[in-house]
Amino acid sequence: MEPDSNGYRSSYRRLATLVVVLSLALVPLSGLGAAQQASAAGNQSYVAVQGEECTPITAFSDNESAIEYYDYRLPENFSDNPYVNATGTSFSSEGTTDLQAPNTSNVFLYTDTANDSAYLVFVHGAVDNESADGGVATFNVTGLPEDGNWTVRDDDYDANTSTDNWTVTNTTSTVDWDWDEEATDGGVYSGIDNDTNVTIEPAFNEDAEMYGSADGVVESWQVLSNDSDNVTRTDLELNETLQISAGTCDDVDADDTDTDTDDTDTDTDDTDDTDTDTDEPATVNFEDQESDGTTVTVDNVTVPEDGYVAIHNDSLLDGDAVGSVIGVSEYLEAGTYDNLTVELFDVPGAEFDESELTENGTLIAMPHEETTGDESYDFVSSNGTDDGPYTDGGEAVTDDADITVGNDTDENETDETAAVTFDDQETDGTSVTVQNVTVPEDGHVAIHNDTLLDGDAVGSVIGVSEYLEAGDYEDIEVELFDVPGAEFDESELTESATLIAMPHEETTDDESYDFVSSNGTDDGPYTDGGEAVTDDADVTVVNDTDENETETPADDTPTDTPEDDTPTDTPADDTPTDTPADDTPTDTPADDTSTDTPADDTPTDTPADDTPVDDGTPTDTPADDTPTDTPADDTPADDTPTDTPADDTPTDTPADDTPTDDGTPTDTPADDTPTDTPADDTPADDTPTDTPADDTPEDDDEATPTDDGGTASPAGTAGE
Repeated sequence: MEPDSNGYRSSYRRLATLVVVLSLALVPLSGLGAAQQASAAGNQSYVAVQGEECTPITAFSDNESAIEYYDYRLPENFSDNPYVNATGTSFSSEGTTDLQAPNTSNVFLYTDTANDSAYLVFVHGAVDNESADGGVATFNVTGLPEDGNWTVRDDDYDANTSTDNWTVTNTTSTVDWDWDEEATDGGVYSGIDNDTNVTIEPAFNEDAEMYGSADGVVESWQVLSNDSDNVTRTDLELNETLQISAGTCDDVDADDTDTDTDDTDTDTDDTDDTDTDTDEPATVNFEDQESDGTTVTVDNVTVPEDGYVAIHNDSLLDGDAVGSVIGVSEYLEAGTYDNLTVELFDVPGAEFDESELTENGTLIAMPHEETTGDESYDFVSSNGTDDGPYTDGGEAVTDDADITVGNDTDENETDETAAVTFDDQETDGTSVTVQNVTVPEDGHVAIHNDTLLDGDAVGSVIGVSEYLEAGDYEDIEVELFDVPGAEFDESELTESATLIAMPHEETTDDESYDFVSSNGTDDGPYTDGGEAVTDDADVTVVNDTDENETETPADDTPTDTPEDDTPTDTPADDTPTDTPADDTPTDTPADDTSTDTPADDTPTDTPADDTPVDDGTPTDTPADDTPTDTPADDTPADDTPTDTPADDTPTDTPADDTPTDDGTPTDTPADDTPTDTPADDTPADDTPTDTPADDTPEDDDEATPTDDGGTASPAGTAGE
């Protein structure tokens, strides 16, 4: 069988449509196959049975495949669709136009004489017929050949305009069709042979799943037969089940006689009777509940005859009556039962990939009758033929319940619930701190990353605490990326992120965190009100590099900049030292001695100061320094204004003459000239006033009246 390939299938929950899926076991027409022939499928006799009406049908035939015969057309961009015969824009069958009728649904058989194979064909509507208004239909088809498949699906193509729903499982298919005016829908199923016994449960117009999506109304449902190349059309009831089977109507009559006999015996001997619509119908009450995943409890069930109560999952709503059975009770004698426990995933004839429910969901309780007398539930192993469900008014007796799956952690929802506090924090990436956690029973506190929010409960675990006995804990440090059963590509957080703290219970009593290694089965989270107890925190990753960034070299930079040293050596600093007040005491022998030391010359004899020394001009180039030390400069400078015997004695010593001849830095005209007037003391000494022209008159004028110590005149003389 092919799998369901339609991505647009909607949820189909009409329990009323289950009757055809389930009635296969209730009213089987096993006699229809009694007259099996050894002839090929193309020569096989078939009948269509609805209610008490039986219609022989003969297949239409041609020397071409079913795909070519149906001739389903789609535009060129769907040319790779496996059901298309040729490109076209009709989205319809163009090979069955002679059989189509407006506002009518047809069912018939087709035989490919080239390989002598037979097919079951459905065609709704009429292409390019102005009287065709479109329509909707839902068919539940059961008993399909296991080695067959849907050779054509009209319409089933990959686009959002494809609204048909195809649900295909094993021998059962549920199809929702929706076709527009002057168009068709339908399908072709292969594998029809002399064992065929197909049941079709129709739902048209307002009873169809897609009612309202098309404007038209289906007015007629017909079964077609090829009689001597003439089409025989038999009208069917729109709301009654139809069976297509190999055999003849005589076989049906014989089977009806046998059935009547069986019914009589049943009424007399209280033996098996598939028609359980008796004075005391079956009932079931199945309430919403919590489960550990291995069992559920049916609150009340009544079986008029011996039987069982089966538990189906919600695939039953998609038409899978057999595959949906996931649990069944023990054999029940006729009677009423309360609080009946049904074990899950232990059904005779069924195989399961799981042993318990792991997710919440809707389950359906359904009473089944014991029809074979072996006190064993054979519904699954017989593929729905035996031990079918009880019905009431033609519909299966059912009740559904929402099942909440929990494990031992649900027991922690007691007076003392688990709690956790996880505050925003900084981390070096290797661990985090949970501020507070309460575990009512022994357990752990796990750290999940934000993939938990996407539903990845197991893969999101990136850290777990040590084993915690029941109690309250504060400031629990949890190491990251060291989780039993987990593998990581990293060893620490490298980026800031949101993490989630979650208390987990120790459910296996091994004091080891097994949640990851058991894929979420063991050591699950504590819950409160059905939800896991959690708290999240924004975790900022900080490493040594981040901390060092606070001690930038910017602190040292300003203290060592040349700017600090520069102002200390500016001419402005040196200038004040040459004020007349300073000069006066420096002429004493004591002052000359100290001011002529190299230490004094260094700060005051800046290039700006030295420049004017030779000429009496404050800004002469360093070349002027050379003549200031010549004997010619020393002699007049020292002798003329200041060479009193007292002054000569200390200043003419060889020690004094060697560096600067009598205190050059303090007694030079360069020092005296700018300090006598405030204008000269300004830092602009060098630029506007230090031209030779300025120095010459100013030195001559100032030498006489000022108290410079008489140095102006000799300097002027030397300059001249």
